[in-house]
Amino acid sequence: NKEEILAGLRHHSMRFTTFEVNDVLVRTKGFVGIFTADVRSVAVRDGVEIKTHARQLAILTKENERITISHFQSTNVVDPE
Repeated sequence: NKEEILAGLRHHSMRFTTFEVNDVLVRTKGFVGIFTADVRSVAVRDGVEIKTHARQLAILTKENERITISHFQSTNVVDPE
């Protein structure tokens, strides 16, 4: 959960060495925006390299001149070997 992730980051620093965003698509309808993208990253945590590939989705809303992320989802993609 969110608390466990934040606690882990406090005790085990992580440094991103690569962060690549592709296939970005943004759609809007009124005060709602939908963002999707393909994201690949490489990070080092406790001396171990971690590679990830995910499809990300964010739903944003605008209310009173403020933009808020209403929903965020990151789904891991398994790359064929």
